[in-house]
Amino acid sequence: MSSLTPGAELSTWPFPRIHEVFHSLQQSGEAERHEHWSTMESTELLLNYSVFPFLSRILDKRVMVIVAEGDNITMWDREIAAFNAIASPHKRLEILPKVSHMSLYSDQRDTNVAAVKASDWFAASLGTEAQ
Repeated sequence: MSSLTPGAELSTWPFPRIHEVFHSLQQSGEAERHEHWSTMESTELLLNYSVFPFLSRILDKRVMVIVAEGDNITMWDREIAAFNAIASPHKRLEILPKVSHMSLYSDQRDTNVAAVKASDWFAASLGTEAQ
């Protein structure tokens, strides 16, 4: 679980901003049923997971990866390495400058930028024009 004071209380995910954002979304009613819980096991599983063994299976599939350049929670350099390991010629990488992991949840402008990029890609991939 995240914490506002990870130095003073047990926390498996010691990023105060995570607690602030998800608590705010819950209190505002936007995600009132959200419970942001992590166990030691779920955190260990997350930190030990690797997508790299599966990337060689993606050959002729359309793939889009959107990365937040200012992400200080996930390893965006590894996300780009994973993208580069995909052999498909039908792939696209979008790097969102000045966007963080949590701003995608907390700042509607950042979410909209990612949504427009995804919408344009889906429209092009499905052979339709973006609206």
